[in-house]
Amino acid sequence: MNTYEWAFNHGTLNAVIAELQKKYFIEKFEFSEDFEESYKKAGWLATLLANSGSPQHRQKSLLFAALSKILIPDRVAVETLCYAIFA
Repeated sequence: MNTYEWAFNHGTLNAVIAELQKKYFIEKFEFSEDFEESYKKAGWLATLLANSGSPQHRQKSLLFAALSKILIPDRVAVETLCYAIFA
């Protein structure tokens, strides 16, 4: 398994994307207690996937960035992370 496949299948990235999706569709949904720490790791994994040659990998990183931009507004660290992924 190469690095991109490892990142694509990583449980932390998948769990954070699932939480972001729940928050997007369920307004009263609250992030878990360990979300902040998991989010940092997932951000690193999504940035890695953004550089993959696979459209599927890049799509997952873009999903992470788009949901982050919508749901966690006005935070410089999130803005910077999203810029790195979208670039």
